[in-house]
Amino acid sequence: MHRLTGATLSGTSATLTARHPFYRVGGNFTFNYRCCVQINALYMYGHDYNLLPVDATGALIPLPVSGAVPVGFVRGSPSTFSDGFVDAEWLAYP
Repeated sequence: MHRLTGATLSGTSATLTARHPFYRVGGNFTFNYRCCVQINALYMYGHDYNLLPVDATGALIPLPVSGAVPVGFVRGSPSTFSDGFVDAEWLAYP
């Protein structure tokens, strides 16, 4: 959720709130083989609409907001990522 101090189109001061879905989904895996080897894996996926503030004319307002009064939000280019890793560890016991 994004919140900015701004105004309505009529000029009344207001707090603008943008509720939009963003996703973070992932999973991890750990496997111990006998006494000495551990295998770990992780995968994560994320997506965000990248909302940007606009003024009464519809022009984008650069962040951080200073001088301009935002009246709403528009979607920028969405951010999407996915990544993961797998590793193996040797556990040394005395």
